[in-house]
Amino acid sequence: MGRWSEAMGLLTTNYGGQTYTGVLDYFISLNRVYPQFYITKCSREGEDSHLHSPVISRLGEIYMNRAEAYAKLGQYENALKDLNTIRERSIEGAGYPSLDATNASELIDKERQLELAYQAERSYDVFRNGKSLTRHFPGPHNQAEEVPATDYRVTYYIPQDAINAYPGTLTQNPTNDSGVILN
Repeated sequence: MGRWSEAMGLLTTNYGGQTYTGVLDYFISLNRVYPQFYITKCSREGEDSHLHSPVISRLGEIYMNRAEAYAKLGQYENALKDLNTIRERSIEGAGYPSLDATNASELIDKERQLELAYQAERSYDVFRNGKSLTRHFPGPHNQAEEVPATDYRVTYYIPQDAINAYPGTLTQNPTNDSGVILN
């Protein structure tokens, strides 16, 4: 258990022989009536909020993409190797013992969420794999919403400039479920 020091406002915790110090902040401001949470990852570069240069691809994401591709090709040994490269970099000795058709999708998705938390657009991963996006968290939106990969909102609009520049006939993507076609 941690040790709280009110004089410094710090929490010191020992875990696995390492000492970690952090700040506890129990104040959560409200956005209307909902708790307001925010992420400060990548903030304060140059002492100004969010002046960071975003990274387009990370090595961890490349390993996760390759693990997913190997799994889809049925090459579970290679997928497991990539998956554990990422997992054991963060949690030493905690690699997955096996990967096969029954658990590959679930384990890769789980590790992808952990590795890319607050850095990637989760909906791309979910919809790319034909799954529904669950939005079961507090906020002003529909708190029990499930958005299937076949929902028309998943199909992005074609910019009007692209439609105008196309030499043939190009029509806009559907704006309701009646025009969605997914294979």
